[in-house]
Amino acid sequence: MADMIDDALYSTEYDVIVVGTGIIESIVAAAVSRAGQTVLHLDTNDFYGSNFASLHLQQFEEWSQKPPTESNASLTSAFHCTLLHHTKERTFQPRSSSFSLDIQPKMLLSNSSLVDVLVHSGVGRYLDFMAMQGTYMFSAAPQNKNPPIWEVPCSKTDVFKSKLSVLEKRHLMKFLQFVADYGEEDVTTLNERDLTSSRALKRPQNKQATDLPSFDNYASLTDVLSDHFKLSSALQQVVLYAVLLQTKLSDVNNLPIPASLDAIYAFVTSIGKFAPSPYLTPMYGISEVAQSFCRLSAVYNGTYLLRAPLSQLHEQIENDENSTIGVGTIDGHRFKGKHVVMNAMYATNLGVKSSHSLLRGIYVVEAPIQPNVDRLVLVISPGEIQDHSIAIHVLQMDSTMGVCPAGYFLIHLTTLTPPNLSNEELVTFMKAAETHVLPSGPPVWTTIFTVPLFDAPRSDALPRNVHVATAPSASLDTTLETCVEAAKSIFTAICPDAAFLPKSATAEQAEAQEDEDLVLLQQAAQLISQPANETTSYDLYITGWSPQRNSSVMQFKCSLSSMPASHSNVVTASCHVMGEACFVGSTGSEIGGRAVAGGVTG
Repeated sequence: MADMIDDALYSTEYDVIVVGTGIIESIVAAAVSRAGQTVLHLDTNDFYGSNFASLHLQQFEEWSQKPPTESNASLTSAFHCTLLHHTKERTFQPRSSSFSLDIQPKMLLSNSSLVDVLVHSGVGRYLDFMAMQGTYMFSAAPQNKNPPIWEVPCSKTDVFKSKLSVLEKRHLMKFLQFVADYGEEDVTTLNERDLTSSRALKRPQNKQATDLPSFDNYASLTDVLSDHFKLSSALQQVVLYAVLLQTKLSDVNNLPIPASLDAIYAFVTSIGKFAPSPYLTPMYGISEVAQSFCRLSAVYNGTYLLRAPLSQLHEQIENDENSTIGVGTIDGHRFKGKHVVMNAMYATNLGVKSSHSLLRGIYVVEAPIQPNVDRLVLVISPGEIQDHSIAIHVLQMDSTMGVCPAGYFLIHLTTLTPPNLSNEELVTFMKAAETHVLPSGPPVWTTIFTVPLFDAPRSDALPRNVHVATAPSASLDTTLETCVEAAKSIFTAICPDAAFLPKSATAEQAEAQEDEDLVLLQQAAQLISQPANETTSYDLYITGWSPQRNSSVMQFKCSLSSMPASHSNVVTASCHVMGEACFVGSTGSEIGGRAVAGGVTG
């Protein structure tokens, strides 16, 4: 492999060398490339994603059974699989490529910093997402006549349809209403932008909000939930483990109140943003996210090399400080760079340690966990399975996501590895979890394994121009909530005066279009508030989409009238482009259809 590498890669001095194609370092590669830096992005694997890879079935079986690499090279990946159990009733060999198995399955919260970055940077155009269809919890001793696996009530409709008691419904609605108010920029009236969004957890239009309570007298979030909002124990479990996705039982009593409320607000406002579920997951596996940022880097002249034969960092002393001047290869060559960004799995020689590991189970089954629910999130709270003090996260995916063949479902179980258990005891624990979660009938393919998580290194142990990408090691981090901040921190150290993944031209155009939408909605709201005895006609010039043409956006004239109260305050609109109906208004307080720009004349 080394003989096939272009000599130009060795002779060029790059601004940044990135080692590993995991999500954090791939975001960094895209950001520094976008800032005009020259980037060489390397990976010793023959696939993208590193510790966030998504592998087809045969590829996964080869990877999981491969022993740890034995090498004298200091720049060697320490990320390896410890296979505990593997069974298969079917080999799926002709359809191996129909599978995409995540080493670490993840989801994205619709209202999150990562989704914001995907949208405004333009990276999102390289991805396709599917929404989860429901969030569920498992309870060994369910309350309120719920079955052991029951759906978490997230919206107003869900709450009233649930089997909660009347008192619990009242307390939960009060809490959800508070959260909706808590995050609003202006809590006195309904913001105009909410005219087109779901009102499931919003105040009625223009209703005044009460002053938000102070929680200074409460020590933690659990006190707020139990003492102020009077949430039952079961509802507290929902908030802590299904909404906040807390990992450890020992952590929940120390949750900071403001940060926790911000996270709950992000969850609530994710509902209905793109789909009824707050969670999105990329088609074809989580490695698609890393690959998409790599594509953006390549667009801005990033250079990529897989199966790179890396051996060590080359260092020198400069002003009494260690600095890295490049990355060496096993044949004695050197890639030259001013900065090196590396996945933590390559940095064990720099003091990075692994004090935790993930315990994983992947199952191919022929029926879903819940009837007629193809994609779901299931949370098992700490203590529900063999007194395990750590939450278990279950993700079920179907063939529409491109991760398994039609007629099958892929189920992922993920938790932190319980301490002081032998490999046999870990398998026994996972089988106990399977009994409660998996549908009836044995899986047709099963694997149970562990992979290491890496701790953040001490900054004083690193050369001054080496940056290690790592996520929290003692957390499941199922929604990748920390990856953007981790990437931004590294980017700022390299490019302190540059913008982090600035908006793409496409995103700026879309934002301008949304501003025009808001103007039109404001105008419509003004029309609705006309005095009851007045009839007024307006002409609006609107740039909109012709459904009959389905091919272009054009400007057209819209006649809109506001009628007296005796006519139920009807707002009507009729628009025609070359004789084609394009936009029709509706009764009530909202204008139907979508108009993407507007101005009132007449």
